[in-house]
Amino acid sequence: MNDPELILLDTHIWLWLMSGSAKATSAQLRSLVQKLAPKGKVCISTITLWEIGMLVSKNRISFETGMDIKEYTYNTLSELNINTQDITPEIALESALLTGDLHGDPADRILIATAKKIGAALITRDKEILTYSKKHGLTALSL
Repeated sequence: MNDPELILLDTHIWLWLMSGSAKATSAQLRSLVQKLAPKGKVCISTITLWEIGMLVSKNRISFETGMDIKEYTYNTLSELNINTQDITPEIALESALLTGDLHGDPADRILIATAKKIGAALITRDKEILTYSKKHGLTALSL
């Protein structure tokens, strides 16, 4: 059952929020996060933390904060009141068993399975996820 006020952020959306990128995040998204975060209704998957760690370790992204990535991530999660959703055995299996025309990116598959499992709308700008979601009855929004 979907919770109309529960959202799961795709990795790129979380990165934009973490970095404070007003250019990449819409006013609608920022407003939604500000409305739902105090209610504990905004989350990211632990796969997102893994993806960000990998990007940092490969020097593909950096944050000019003076903090290491772990400290910065924990502080930002706390400041924005963002929850994390663990990858449960059920989510892991569901991600492997998703049917249809979805690419093989394991992180995207885990995000879709997580959104399905917890009944959240997945916030993304990934066109493949948006197309897949429309065809398979998952709520995904491009904000």
